[in-house]
Formats: sequence, structure tokens, C-alpha cells
Amino acid sequence: SPPHGKTVGKKPLREQMREFEAFLKEFEVFSNRFTYHCSVWRELSFALRRVVEWDSTLLTAACLVGLTVVVGFFHEFILPLGVLLLLCVAAWYHPVSRDVRANLRLRRQQRHLPYDARLRSSGQEGPDLCLGADDAHDGAAAGPGQEDPQHPAPPPPLERFENERRLMLGRFTSQRLRRLWDPPPWCDGEGRRVEAPKQVEDGVPYVWHVEVSRSTDSDGWQYARNFGRAAAWSNTFNHQLFVRRRRHVG
Repeated sequence: SPPHGKTVGKKPLREQMREFEAFLKEFEVFSNRFTYHCSVWRELSFALRRVVEWDSTLLTAACLVGLTVVVGFFHEFILPLGVLLLLCVAAWYHPVSRDVRANLRLRRQQRHLPYDARLRSSGQEGPDLCLGADDAHDGAAAGPGQEDPQHPAPPPPLERFENERRLMLGRFTSQRLRRLWDPPPWCDGEGRRVEAPKQVEDGVPYVWHVEVSRSTDSDGWQYARNFGRAAAWSNTFNHQLFVRRRRHVG
């Protein structure tokens, strides 16, 4: 290596290293954007294929009628309408709009659930009609908000989600997570940032383990193209999946 303070070429070595690091950061941002847009255009190509191959007769006929009307009567507006259509498609497939649609679908499903099922999904419990007289007397003696000293309540279970992302030809790591698009490296079930699992949480000892089931691989990971409520998680990895998560339960 050259001595301290010497130059390699026309620029000092430190300045060349700084420029190289800045180039790597810009290339990483570009590769993330390129990967995201490739996945969006791939989904659009599948939708166009369904229209062209007449998978839905009504949808294909509507597209043909709309295209005929635009070309025949509004030919001077074809370019701005095409740009507007592309903008609408980009906004439709944006992660924020996907989350909004997922929340709306979840609300519609909850409206059709029975009353007891809605209580369970919201974390509430209705009155237990199966309690005997002794159980009711013990509950009344303990009082609301008070613990029975003979039967202390167990500590509530905790969960942590570990999130990672990869580049097209890279490995999974939490350092690749997008700051504004992806969840933090460790989050709870609502996506809020939390700390990594600890043996003691709020003075209560916990034993943590990775949840492994049929919906995960042998290490507990689930894979998807992107994060979000509308993400389709898989228990197997392929080259078209760029994010993964696993659940730690304590």
C-alpha cells in the first residue's frame, strides 16, 4: 500500500475510497428499486396475459371496448391517458395501498363473523356461562383487577419477529432492510420496533424459542417478495423471494 499522505493517480487514496463507498451505496439503492419494479412489472405481465388469453371473458371484452373508444374518439389524449394509467397502476401496487386494501378486507371479514368470534379476534372475552358457584364466588372474592394469591396469573407470552432482506444475488441480512418501506430488524405483531429477545423482560424471566411449523422451514423462516399485510408467505425459498421473517416466542 502507498505511504500515508501519498496519492494514487490524480486523487488521494482516501478520497478515492470515499467515492467508492458512495458509489456502493448508490448502487444498493438502485438495485433495491430495480428489484421492486421488476416484481411489479412481472405481476402486470401476468395480468396482461390473463386479458390476452381470455381467462375472463368479461374483463377482456371490457378492455377491448375501452381501447376502441379511446382510439376512435379520444386519439389526441392517448399519450396522457397512457401516462395516467401507468401512474394509477404504480399507485395501486404501492406497499402503502396494499396495506390499506388488506386492512379493508380484514374489516369486511370481521363484520360477517359472529359476535363471539369478533370478541375473540379483538382480544376480548364475553361472560363465561360455564362457571360454577364456587368459581364465581372465588372470582368475586378476588375482585376485578386483583390477583388470587393462591393462583397467581402466569406472565403474558411475548413474541418477536426477526426480519431480513436480500439483494438479487446477495444473502439475507437485516442491514438490507429499507428504512421507510420495511419493518425494523425486530418488531412485534403490529410491526412496532422492539428490542431483540432477552432472558429477562420487565423483571420476568423468559425462555425464548423459534416457532417452527408447517408454514415455516426447518429454521422457522418464512419467505415473501415484500413485507406487508398483503404479503404471500412461503415456507420454501426461491430466487423470486427477497424478504424473510421468523417468530420468536417467549
